[in-house]
Amino acid sequence: MEFDRQGQMVSVFWSQDFRTIIGYQDEEDFPNVLSSWSDLLHPEDHDRVLKEHYATIEDYTGKKLYNVEYRLLTKDRGYRWFRATGKLSGGDGTPITYVGMFVDITERKETSEKLQE
Repeated sequence: MEFDRQGQMVSVFWSQDFRTIIGYQDEEDFPNVLSSWSDLLHPEDHDRVLKEHYATIEDYTGKKLYNVEYRLLTKDRGYRWFRATGKLSGGDGTPITYVGMFVDITERKETSEKLQE
């Protein structure tokens, strides 16, 4: 994500690797807008994840790390668990970019649940 000097989001870029992980082909079927991702959040995770996302963006110090686990609806494999991390970088007290990483942790979560049973 990129921001202008007033802190307003001006662009979102989803990598092709991320699109592939969740079953999409290109920008046509998964546009570079925030709602492409946020609309796929599991209803039980939606509010918590977005609250953390916006809290990270609003921390203009760049010290807050976005680090959450949540379920996301993939195009071809149903809901999968992901760990997402991200950090804001900026200048002069306003955000400039927000860079993050997504990792599919479904197998780890399923193994952990089986061990607890």
